[in-house]
Parts: sequence; C-alpha cells; structure tokens
Amino acid sequence: MADNEKAKLYQEIVQKADERTILERMRLHGFWPADRGLPADPPNEVRERTQIEGELFRLRSENSVIGDPEKALTQERHRRWEESKQRRAAAKVKRQQERAQRREAWSAHCDDNVVHVGAGVSGGLQKTTSDAQALQQRGLPILHTGCDIATAMDIRLEALRWLTYHRKSATLVHYHRYSIAKKTGGVRYISAPKSALAQAQRWLFVHILSRLEVEDPAHGFVPCCSIVTNAAPHTAARSSSTST
Repeated sequence: MADNEKAKLYQEIVQKADERTILERMRLHGFWPADRGLPADPPNEVRERTQIEGELFRLRSENSVIGDPEKALTQERHRRWEESKQRRAAAKVKRQQERAQRREAWSAHCDDNVVHVGAGVSGGLQKTTSDAQALQQRGLPILHTGCDIATAMDIRLEALRWLTYHRKSATLVHYHRYSIAKKTGGVRYISAPKSALAQAQRWLFVHILSRLEVEDPAHGFVPCCSIVTNAAPHTAARSSSTST
C-alpha cells in the first residue's frame, strides 16, 4: 500500500471511530502490533491536558452563567471596586499599626535614654559606646549611656534629664543667684548650684574630674595650687631682670 493511501486510511480511521475502535482497526491494517497495548501518555502532555480541561470547564461555567454581558461587566467592576476598597482599608490599618509600633518603640527608647537636652546641644547623645579600655586605664567608671550614668550616680534617669537640660530651654534654673558687695567697691554676682545639682557635680568631681591628669601649667582649681604657686616660677626671672 502506498504511503499516501496509508495516510488517507489512517485519517478515515481517526475521524470515524472512538479510541478503542481506532486501536482495533490500526491493528487490523498493520499500524499497531496486535500483542501491544496503548503506551502511557507523556507526563508533560498529561499535565497540559489537565490544565486545558480545567480552563475549558471554567470557561463553560462562566459562559453558562453570563447571559447578559453588560450586567456581568458591571458586576465585575463592582467586585474589583470592593476588592480595591478592602485593600486600601487593610493598607491603612497596617500603616496605623506601624506608626503605633514606632511610637511605642520611640517611647520605650526615651524611657531608657537621654535623647534631648535642649536645642543645639543634643548632638552626640546617640553615641552610646565608650572606649572601655581607655576608661579602665585611667581608673574611670565605664559608662556608656545616660541610664548607666544615672545608675552610677544613684539617681533616676528622669532626674538626670532634669539636671542636664540646657538652661536656654529649661523652665527651672538650677542655681541660686545673688550678689555680695566687693571690698574694693561694686557688686559681685554669685550663681550657687542648688542641692540636687551640687550633689551631681560633687559626684562627677570625685569619680571623674579628680582622677584626670592635669597639665603642669594649670593652677586654677587644682588641689594644692593657688595664685602663689602660679607666680612662684616667675619670681626668680623677675628678680634677674630687675638686677640686670
């Protein structure tokens, strides 16, 4: 049988019979061995056929429901609008929750740290890592944060904020201000720290300032130094200049 005749016969068999009949006729005409059954379909083809059948089922279902295309289009627009509103509402709730979380986190941070002590003087407050080795070598307390300082001073962090707030912005001044008469005439104005500030300054002096090395030329506010010790090195030089 010529190839074109075989092809024609094959097309007639495929078009006029179901799968079982096709197989039997293919065997009868020598297209398929009589002792061999049908092979399994390739996995990719099976998956593709399943997807196509599912899509066809969906399209048939939609086509059976949609009797009025304009009405269906209106309903679809309404559905999309409702979904959009729900997404916007969910996004709004999420933003509100995130803002609330940020506020809570900032409030908790402020509770445990000194974050502001006045306009123009708050720079560097977020640097909360000290050189522990250098402090230890100098015999100074290792303090990293405002909370560490308050704990070491045995005061509350709120009290430390109150004491360190810059006087340009503070509503309460931590000094008693008064004046006394000078022996040579005129008035001397005095600003004496109040009790809370004086106690904090005393702690800083004892535990930090008094432990720092002072340069040799310094005499002011240095223990065992005075205007006399400051002038002493220059006395001989002045005498020598006079004699010359």
